[in-house]
Amino acid sequence: VKNNQQLSTLGDRLESFKEGENITNLDHSTILMQENVASLDTRWEALSVQFKYYDNLSKQLRSGDEAKPSSPKAFSITDPLLNDMTASYAKLQSDVAMLRKEGKTANPNYSRMLKLLDQQRENLLNSVESFRENTRINMQNLDAQRKELQARQSAVPKLDRALMDKERDQRTQETVTSALMARLSDLNVQRAALTLEVSVVTPAYLTNLDPSFPNVLL
Repeated sequence: VKNNQQLSTLGDRLESFKEGENITNLDHSTILMQENVASLDTRWEALSVQFKYYDNLSKQLRSGDEAKPSSPKAFSITDPLLNDMTASYAKLQSDVAMLRKEGKTANPNYSRMLKLLDQQRENLLNSVESFRENTRINMQNLDAQRKELQARQSAVPKLDRALMDKERDQRTQETVTSALMARLSDLNVQRAALTLEVSVVTPAYLTNLDPSFPNVLL
């Protein structure tokens, strides 16, 4: 009974350990963690490329550089608002450059387009810096998730050893319990073989010495 209780206790501890550490199969868990880390790295690299685009475009707009901004689509940025704003700004730059090339800088329309270009530059700059900040925050979140996964990966060998120890203790207890049950079974068989099948409850005694016969009627 005591060994059965110990076996039950060890089994409960093993299941509690697996549940507490959120592991059922360490090999499978390790593969999943590696896949998650690879996925995070891929997402981080994509965001890093986009962040550099936002950063460079922000510097270009702040400096007043007349070079046309690169298309966000070239950097896998699919936001429709940013794409439209960038395309509109680049087209206005081309129109202003064309008027300047034709010597029409005295044209009132040229002054109006310059003011519009400044407004669009300011609006585009605000949007780009907002996108850059959001991208930076997303990259930080991915970094935090990656560090957490790496910490869990580092703990896998320790968990593996702890799991092996607990499983070994349970197997040992199972072996001991099985041996004791087999020994108890053998002892019961031996006791049954040595014990008389008929035991005297009340000793018999004679009431008379006359011979007895079967009942003829029966």
